[in-house]
Amino acid sequence: SAKDMKDGFLDREASPEYLHVRRLRPISGRGLYVCAGSDDFESDVERAELNTRAWVMQERVLSPRTIHFSANLMYWECGAGIYCENLTTMIGSRRKRYLRRDSTFPDRLGRLYKSRRVELIHLLNEDYSERHLTKGTDREVALSGLHNRIANALSCQSSYG
Repeated sequence: SAKDMKDGFLDREASPEYLHVRRLRPISGRGLYVCAGSDDFESDVERAELNTRAWVMQERVLSPRTIHFSANLMYWECGAGIYCENLTTMIGSRRKRYLRRDSTFPDRLGRLYKSRRVELIHLLNEDYSERHLTKGTDREVALSGLHNRIANALSCQSSYG
């Protein structure tokens, strides 16, 4: 993420180079292109200082779509994946981010076996608990928002404390 409102996004030079790869027998009539630019969603967004905050994770989980503005590139994140302004598609760990990339969070849980549901909820809690809050005492209350959405989707009760 950008460090502040003046960080690079609009003033940077964005001129990625594309290489057209020809096929001997094009099937669809469309070509294949390879971008020479460097995109690194992990560094630009996932490990950015802003993304260490618990509220940012909660907003990303609850939002069906998110646009990330970094100093290097702009990224679009939705249930189908992560796309970069240079037209590349990011590939990441499906296991760890399965719930976070659910554009109708947490509907994907309903399509899983119970053991997988428990594993994903545990990963979500673990990820959230590693993030920073202004007041550490708010952690349980803040996390209850995600838990309530999960409980509604699974038709069960949620409690904490």
